Amino acid sequence: MESEAPPAPGIGETAALAFVFAFSLGAVALALAYPLWEYMQPGPGLFPAIAASLSALCASATLGEALLARRRGTAVTGERIEWRRLLVYAAIVLAWPASFATLGFAVSSLLALALLMRLGEGMRWTAALGIAGATVGLGWLLFERLLGVPLPHGVLPA
Repeated sequence: MESEAPPAPGIGETAALAFVFAFSLGAVALALAYPLWEYMQPGPGLFPAIAASLSALCASATLGEALLARRRGTAVTGERIEWRRLLVYAAIVLAWPASFATLGFAVSSLLALALLMRLGEGMRWTAALGIAGATVGLGWLLFERLLGVPLPHGVLPA
């Protein structure tokens, strides 16, 4: 007995991929508002621009695969899109770099990571805040202190 193959990606899945691609491009645009290179070293916009560009690249490749699968009527995956999770991730991906100037790297990153883990992944607040705090602390230590990358300070003193 053969198992039935999952259906080709529906319009919802294809639209979701287009949505992720568009939001990734928006994040690239926001990151490019900051200098990529300053004073012979990486600027505050370089790493967010790289991350958002990689996200856009992956989304465009997956979107292309889904469009080809729809044309052929073949399946890419049997999983359904979780729209609530997608919207949470998209909102945070856009808000995170936009909040750098006001809140700075540490505060905006802590909020973004904690919200992603709580709202997007369903973690408990204590776990989400602990992991986000450790991640942001290590990121700040690596980039600001060890590599000398000037991160936006926002509300925190320089």
